[in-house]
This record gives sequence, structure tokens and C-alpha cells, in this order.
Amino acid sequence: MQHRSGSEGSPTPVARRAVLVGMLATGTSILLSACGGAAATVTASSGSVALSASGSAASSVAATTALATSAVASSAISSASSLTSTSAASSASVASSASATPVPPTVTPRPGTKAITFLERAGQNYQNFFKQAIDKFQQEQPGYSVLAEYSTSYHDKLIAEVAGGTAPDVVFTSDDDLFSLAAKGVVIDIGPYFTRDKLNKSDWFDIALTPQFLRGKQYAMPLDLGVWALWVNKDLFKKAGVAFPDDTWDFNKFQAAAEQLTVDSKGAHAPGLDPTSVVQAGFNDGAFTYGIDIPVGAYGGSVFDDQVTKCLLQEQPAVDGLQWTADFTNKLHAALGAGIKTQGTVNFNSGNLAMQIQGSWAIGAVCGTGTCSFDWDIYAPPKGPVKDIILAEASGISQASGSKNPDGGWLFNKYMTGPEGQLLAFQNTVASVPSIKSVADKAYSTWNKQPASMKILSDLASKASIPYWQRAVSDTEFEDLFSKGLAPLFQGKQDAQAVLASVTGQANALLQKDQQYLAGK
Repeated sequence: MQHRSGSEGSPTPVARRAVLVGMLATGTSILLSACGGAAATVTASSGSVALSASGSAASSVAATTALATSAVASSAISSASSLTSTSAASSASVASSASATPVPPTVTPRPGTKAITFLERAGQNYQNFFKQAIDKFQQEQPGYSVLAEYSTSYHDKLIAEVAGGTAPDVVFTSDDDLFSLAAKGVVIDIGPYFTRDKLNKSDWFDIALTPQFLRGKQYAMPLDLGVWALWVNKDLFKKAGVAFPDDTWDFNKFQAAAEQLTVDSKGAHAPGLDPTSVVQAGFNDGAFTYGIDIPVGAYGGSVFDDQVTKCLLQEQPAVDGLQWTADFTNKLHAALGAGIKTQGTVNFNSGNLAMQIQGSWAIGAVCGTGTCSFDWDIYAPPKGPVKDIILAEASGISQASGSKNPDGGWLFNKYMTGPEGQLLAFQNTVASVPSIKSVADKAYSTWNKQPASMKILSDLASKASIPYWQRAVSDTEFEDLFSKGLAPLFQGKQDAQAVLASVTGQANALLQKDQQYLAGK
């Protein structure tokens, strides 16, 4: 999962996507292998998702490509000023993957083959996966050569290439900006291919596949599904005599545990400790301050209405949930955040952070190698006062408007996101939750590493919902708005009621712009 970067567990809006991928890049020698062998020896999973070798596109696909190419001329170019926020965010999103060794570039296709151009990005584990996937695909489809192009600013490059008539055939997009790219005509509807090849939607986790659709059109195939789970340092729990999370864990038990597990330099616990000398923290508030769907939803609210036409952050459930989040660090001093200062480094990898809600895509790089010196495991997030909220995300493989080889692009897309590709992605820590349910069952059946409870991710994925930025066309703009706009609340400078009044108005203006895009105005 490609995430924009920030400090561990406390992502910032302009850099949330790649810090977690950057973390993965530090653990490239560790494979999440379910087979016990080299990643290149993966065999296709049995099941009803077939890999088609069809060489001709349906006429509806060609028509879609032509329409999208026309749309990009009037949309991607004329809307350049509106791309500033998204482009800047996307450029920052890959900053931490700049040190990755990209797939070796191939300038020309192999003799007698047809080229498939692939614009890709992300950290070292992704580069390992892409190289292996290209090699395997070319063995199975010897009539094609995949020409990979790595970019640390894929968003800007994609828009420029589409507008300039040199669009790639396939592109690894981000769940942060898929909808804005689709609304601007930069990526095409691949639904006709999906339908033509008689793929079965029920084979995929709904939380992976459904977010790739906007207004009934499909703009990506899911590649790297990940679930926000509760990570627990079990050694710290044992030492403090705190019971491990179970099915009864709600916000009250969670908060009590965080208080008991937050300790200052003199051994005092929250909330009666010295907040300027914390040496061990019970929780990192970053998941709640950025993934605001969790506290808002837990208190019975929602960031947007069902139609994504109105922001609901001024409603009482949202006010209550976000105020609780701010108080967690600023008043209770039980979570890393603005309300406490640490003596030295305090984070999960260092063994002095008891709990964090973190994406499962970072499992392969935990403690730098994928294995920690302390005992840890993953659990379901705590139950909310009103509703249980679990978040999941999946970026995907899209196809660009103006592609010169959409048919070949679809074959490569379907390989990477199909059964064989998803198992290969799991082994390379790209897909911590394979998007195809049967592949996930196979991958988890022989799991024997940390965390011991890896297989619960399938169950969590089946119950999960997507975060607000995957619901709105102005995806990255909302991330920036909420991070900056909510900062006074989370810093303890203003209360939720005052802050949300201003933020909600700005959010509704963005939603109105989204509706105009979708209406074609």
C-alpha cells in the first residue's frame, strides 16, 4: 500500500501515502511467503478467476478509450489549475520511495513482441514484485514485452503523458487520487474488459473491488489491499498486568489500557503522570487524527452523507468523536500526540509503544526486518460507543486514456491482480490481504511468522469500510483540508464545535465542486 509519508503512526496529509511504503522498503529481504519457497516459483491458485489470453478488445473498450482520450484534452489540460493540490500531494507521496531500486528499464521490446508500457512507483518491495511479475507474465505471454517506467512523481507524469499523446498502457495508481484522475478523464473505464472476460465480482473482497468504481464505471483492479488493525506489544501488556484485547474490548477498555500503559520517567501512569517526560506510551493518536472515520464513525457519525454530497462533521456524533480523540492526548495524556512529550524515541519498533492502529501493509517492515525482538500481535480495533469501525484501503492498477495497447495492458493488469499475481504480491509484502478471497485463504493457511493472528485480516476485511478520501473525487484536497483544518483541535487550542464549523463549510464547497465534475459541467 503506497502511503504518503509522515512520522510513524502519525501520518501527515501531504505525506501519508509513502511513509508506510517507505517503511516497507526497509524490510525488503523479508517476504511474506505462504509457500516457503522463492517468490518466482509461485503457481497459480485454483479458483474461478481465470487468466484470459484474449488478444482483441471488445468494441466497447475501444470506444471507452476514444472517449477518454477526447475528454483528457478538454479536462486534464483545461483543469490544470485545479490539479495543483493533488499534484503536490502526489509528488510528496513518493518521497520516501526515492531510494528504492526500480525495475530495470527496458527501452525497446524484445524482437517479435508487442510492447506494454507500465508507469509504476513505490518502495523496494513493490519494485521486487513488479520485476517478478513482469518476468512471469512474459513467460506466460511470450508475445508481449513489458516496458516499466519508474517515477517518483507518477501523478504529474501520468497527466503530462496522457495530455501529450504518449500515455502508458498500464499505471499503478493510488487510492488517494484515483477518483480525481477518473473525473478528469486520465484513466479509462476497464469494466467492459472485466465483463467480457466473465470475471466474478464475488471472488474478490468487496472492500477491495468496489472502491475502484466511480458512478458505475471501473477505473482500477485492486492490487494491495490492507486493513487498519490494532497492533499490540504483548510484552508490555504482560509486564503491566493488562489483559490482552478480546471480543469485549470497547473504547472504555481500550482507553483504560492506554492509561495504564503510558508511563513517565518516574513510573507514574496516565492521566496522573508528567506529560513532559513520557518514556512509554499506551497508544499513538495518529490513526485517529488522520483516519477521522474511526472516531467519527465509532460515535455514530459519518464524515460525508451516503451520496457524498454533504459533510456531516458539524453533527453531534462527529463532534463527540473528534473531541474524545483530542482529549485522549491533551487531557488524559494516554496517547502520543500534542499533549505529551517523550524522553527519547517512543514508537512501536522501539518496543515502548504498547498499541497502534496501523495498516497491515506495514507488517513486512515492522522493526525494520519484519520480525521484532518482542512478542506482538494484531487484533480487531476496539468497539466504538455506538458502532464498530474498521478501515481498509486498496490502491490498484489502472489503464490510461490514449493507451496504444489497451488489450495488452489489460492482460498484464489482470495478471498482476489475478490469482497468481496476488499470491506473488503477498510474498513480496505488497498485498498483506490478497484481494481475491481464495488466494487469501491459501496464503494464510501456512503463515508461521509474526504476527501470529495474521489470518484475522480476512475477517476484518469482510467487515471493513473505506476512508473518506476514497469516497470523494477531491480526494487529496480533503486530506489536506482536514489535516490543516483540524490541527487546532488536536493541538488542544480550540474545541471541536468551533473547529468543525469552519472545516465543514470548506468541505461542502469541495463537495459541490465534485458534483460539478461528475455532472460534466
